[in-house]
Amino acid sequence: MISGGIVEGGATLIVAIIGGIFIFGQMKSNAERNAADIEVIKNMMYEFQKDMKDMITKNMSDMKELLDTNKENQRDALNREISHIKDMIAITSNETREDIKRLEMRQDQANHLREKYAILAQSVKSLHKRLDIEPPISLHDDNE
Repeated sequence: MISGGIVEGGATLIVAIIGGIFIFGQMKSNAERNAADIEVIKNMMYEFQKDMKDMITKNMSDMKELLDTNKENQRDALNREISHIKDMIAITSNETREDIKRLEMRQDQANHLREKYAILAQSVKSLHKRLDIEPPISLHDDNE
């Protein structure tokens, strides 16, 4: 019995040593694979970051070009609009000057007619006094 226990203990010890070696080999193999996987992941992350940086740089450059183009287009549109407004102001200003000149001429004509009417009214009153005739009612009222 003791020899059977020793044999069983020895066999168990041998199985434990073989199992330990096998488990140690598996752990070592697994650690090597994990290290290799970590290196692959590091490389993938490096490539991803590099590609992402290049893409962001390109996008920033494209956005800057787009903004510059948009700024130029807006500047041109604004300059065209300002030029159009200046032309409209010049046209309106010229038309206003012409209207003012026409109104001044009409005012002068109206003033001359009023002067002539006042002179005519005075002459008619004076004529009626000399002729000793009563003037018509409309000549007495200077407001009309």
